[in-house]
Amino acid sequence: MTGRTSVGPMNRKQIASLRFLVAESGDMQQVLRRLLVDLGASRIGLARADDEARRRILTDKPDVVIVAHRPPVIDGIALTRWIRAAAAPAIQEAAVIMTTAQTEPAQVRA
Repeated sequence: MTGRTSVGPMNRKQIASLRFLVAESGDMQQVLRRLLVDLGASRIGLARADDEARRRILTDKPDVVIVAHRPPVIDGIALTRWIRAAAAPAIQEAAVIMTTAQTEPAQVRA
C-alpha cells in the first residue's frame, strides 16, 4: 500500500493486489473472507488468536488487517498498538479495520 495516493474507490485489480489478514476468532472470520473474495481479493490470510495474528503479520506483511475489537481470543486494540510499534515500516503502515458486534459506546471505547 505504500505510495498509494488516490483516495477514491478501488477496482478489482487494485483489491486483488492487496494482502489481507482477517484476525477474527468466530464465524465472522469466514463472513469477512467471503466478502473480500467477492470484492476481488485473493491474498487473504486468516488468524484465530493473537499469537497467530502476530506471526502472520510478521511473515505475510499484509496491507490490510481486519481485526476483532475485543477478546475473548483476539484483542484488536492490543494488536493495533503492536502493529503501530513494529520496527518494520511495512508492518507499521498496514491499514487496520476493527470490527465489533457491541452497540454500547462504553463497550467500544479503547
